Amino acid sequence: MTKRCRGNRGFSMIEMMLVVAIIGILSAIAIPTLQKYIARSRSSEAAGTMSKLWSGAVAYYEADHADSTGAVKPKQFPGTGGTVTSEWPCCGNPGGRCLANDSTYQIDDSTHPWVALNFNIPMPHIYRPWFYAMGPTLQLAKVQLYGDVDCDGIQSEFGFTGDIGGLDNMPRRSGTYSINDTE
Repeated sequence: MTKRCRGNRGFSMIEMMLVVAIIGILSAIAIPTLQKYIARSRSSEAAGTMSKLWSGAVAYYEADHADSTGAVKPKQFPGTGGTVTSEWPCCGNPGGRCLANDSTYQIDDSTHPWVALNFNIPMPHIYRPWFYAMGPTLQLAKVQLYGDVDCDGIQSEFGFTGDIGGLDNMPRRSGTYSINDTE
């Protein structure tokens, strides 16, 4: 009767080195792609915020408003045609995000149209919104969002313009533009 020795058998050093090399190559390919997808998903926050701003602007335009004497104002977007104050840059906050329910959105005066737009951001966010009503009759609006996705000092910008026009004199908006959207 022959006796067999059943020793512990494992992987050789060369097999282990091959596995580590393959994992390294796959990581080198996958990590940049993953980072790109994460940046794109963050830019979807911008689309949602712009949509919310435009909905508020259209609702304001569609509603009737009166001046202090009770005279009905012509239909227009909210604001005075000047620059609108927004939040401060957010990279100093936890997670590099702007704080939820910032007090800026609770100010109700002509230079802060946020209350008129029924606008607030109830969650921590990356992008800071700006809204401008322009033109002699405030029938042109510009929506812009700025944010530093990874707090490296490079800003992403998204925006569009909207106006009152067409045969039916209804609100309409342009396509969205972006600069450094996946910075």
